[in-house]
Amino acid sequence: MNLSEFEHRRIQRVLTRFCESQVPEQQHSQRRLTYRLKGDVVLLRESRAEGDGSGRWVAARSVELRRNPVDRTWSAYVTDPSGTSQPHALLDGWENFEDLLDQLSGEPSAIVWG
Repeated sequence: MNLSEFEHRRIQRVLTRFCESQVPEQQHSQRRLTYRLKGDVVLLRESRAEGDGSGRWVAARSVELRRNPVDRTWSAYVTDPSGTSQPHALLDGWENFEDLLDQLSGEPSAIVWG
């Protein structure tokens, strides 16, 4: 079951603020965090400017936040080196989306953001 229109807009606002808050202003020309929300899945992607001055951005890391349609909890999935998406043990089963983002921003194992 997809998010309601109200919940979709609310999560967009939350994600916009989250992405803006995660990259210090002095790094905006070198690094950015963006999101894509589709159905019950959020893709957060960190990109970095290529060092050659071309203006191109290269995806550095990404994490998927998925809502379980049965119990409506949120979990984070990270991509391992083989390209397989795996649930992050510390970021699994969160009822509140904002709480999951708070945990993600302070994620201590550096699995997500390195």
